[in-house]
Amino acid sequence: ENRRVKAGGNYGAFQSALGALPESATAHIPKTKEGKANAYPLFLAAQRSGKFTTASLRKSLEACLEANRRLVTTSLDHQLVLHQLVARILTS
Repeated sequence: ENRRVKAGGNYGAFQSALGALPESATAHIPKTKEGKANAYPLFLAAQRSGKFTTASLRKSLEACLEANRRLVTTSLDHQLVLHQLVARILTS
């Protein structure tokens, strides 16, 4: 099931909308000391998410998967693999 929480310009509304989601939808989100979803980093990311296309995000995720494969299955220098990943994402 797909639920949408819009960032807009109001942090309070975003935090309330995030808090209204079921636990199963927010289980992966880091929690505050009070046990609530840590909404502020998500709010900032959601505000800037419109700058990316689905295709560019998919391409970056595929680059991450490839880098992970190289880190796990080869003896390549980890720093080199990660530097290449960052360069690939930033230049695409």
